Amino acid sequence: MQYQRYSFKYKGTAPVLVTWAVLVASVLLPGCGGSKLEMSKQDLLLDTVYMMCTYDVHTLVSDSGLTQYKLDAKEWRIYDKGERPHWYFPQGIYFERFDSLKRPIAKVSSDTAYNYTSEELWELVGHVHIRNMSGVDFYAPRMFWDSRNARVYSPDSVYIKAPDRVLRGQSFEANQDLSSYSFVNSSAEVDYQEPEEDSKEKEEEKNPLEKP
Repeated sequence: MQYQRYSFKYKGTAPVLVTWAVLVASVLLPGCGGSKLEMSKQDLLLDTVYMMCTYDVHTLVSDSGLTQYKLDAKEWRIYDKGERPHWYFPQGIYFERFDSLKRPIAKVSSDTAYNYTSEELWELVGHVHIRNMSGVDFYAPRMFWDSRNARVYSPDSVYIKAPDRVLRGQSFEANQDLSSYSFVNSSAEVDYQEPEEDSKEKEEEKNPLEKP
């Protein structure tokens, strides 16, 4: 089967993912309570033992007295050992950015999230929803953000709802501010309003005897 790639661009989009990642990295993580258990490296798999965790993370970041960002996560674990060190958000993650009137203007959310720290790679899994500063909504079962290469992508079907169109496609690729993106095997629904002059001309053609 042959596929065709389609590309789309939107102007004026702020780097939502970059802002979100900076906020995540800036939060201080208190350790989980409980007794300490000593064991040798032979007794455990380093990939399955977290070094630190915290619950009910709720962070607000302000600038000049105005709330700019919000980050919520019910559970946050850090696995810094093993072959693939990562952060793990088993109960999802939610980020919002606000305007000067405290209205949400951008968001990132998913059911589960991973941050592979040594690879600078985020993986969002389950009901992924990203809204950029232009008001364009991106939905997918899974989305990756490769900050090292300034790239966002998904191997799954992606649904995009823009103010003037609805898009669906596979093999999604985008820059990290989501202002330029492409698909293969794409379909679209576009709202179209007929110009008023054309409508009048067609009306006159239908009723030629009613002309003044």
